[in-house]
Amino acid sequence: MKTEHNISRLKQLLEMYRISVQEFLQLISKGLKAPITVEDVFSKEIKITHLKRIDKLFNKGLHYYLDPKAPETSKEASVFFRKQNFANDKLNLGAVKVD
Repeated sequence: MKTEHNISRLKQLLEMYRISVQEFLQLISKGLKAPITVEDVFSKEIKITHLKRIDKLFNKGLHYYLDPKAPETSKEASVFFRKQNFANDKLNLGAVKVD
């Protein structure tokens, strides 16, 4: 089953967490025989199962991705708003969520 979703909200999350599209696809495809593709996620409609995998990553609730309203953009919306420079540190997703 497929449903329409708000791609701009997903792109905002990727930007906020500084995750590349390829890295994102690897994270949500973990454990699957056939990886999830860019077309699967960034097309007009998305499978509910893919949306659930995305939500396991970001924990926003399915309603967040389905809301047609444009996401709010502000400096405080970023998870990195308190710190500008992480030197050469490569933070994992868990560390990014905690920061």
